[in-house]
Amino acid sequence: MSESGKEVGFNEGRRWFNAIPNSFSEDRIDDAIGDVLNGQLASRNMEAFSKPAAETKASTLLNSSKGDVIAVGKSRNKTGTNLKRAITDVIYYYDKHGEVPDVVGFLNKIPAEDAEKRRRELESEIDVINNAMAGLLSEYKKNPSFKFINFKGHVPQVIGKENTLIKY
Repeated sequence: MSESGKEVGFNEGRRWFNAIPNSFSEDRIDDAIGDVLNGQLASRNMEAFSKPAAETKASTLLNSSKGDVIAVGKSRNKTGTNLKRAITDVIYYYDKHGEVPDVVGFLNKIPAEDAEKRRRELESEIDVINNAMAGLLSEYKKNPSFKFINFKGHVPQVIGKENTLIKY
């Protein structure tokens, strides 16, 4: 990141955060600084994509309808939220169409130097999910009443009226 032609790094970012009142932990501050620095570095050598933009690009490359492609982002953030959302998207797509959609990956705020590593990480995470789904299929074959989502009910929230799980 540059400021008036001067390279700005983690230390300058920390000084900036320390100069303003905030309640962020050191880890949160480091994550925020890292996101900005990686975003700046990635913008120098990587085409930026949002989920919809990646799906549009992939549908063109796959010669398919945009609605038939689901994109999964891989960013510096390791929470897996993008993959979790994609799993849900695939399940709903399957329910509606009776087949699985094409799935593609894209990087977000990842410099080109880290692209291969992050792409391999995403592919490994997808392999874990595919293996888990195969295990679930086996469970359904053994026990047709098996529930993938073992829903127990709703948390009691109505004050003075509810004190146990509610299930309709």
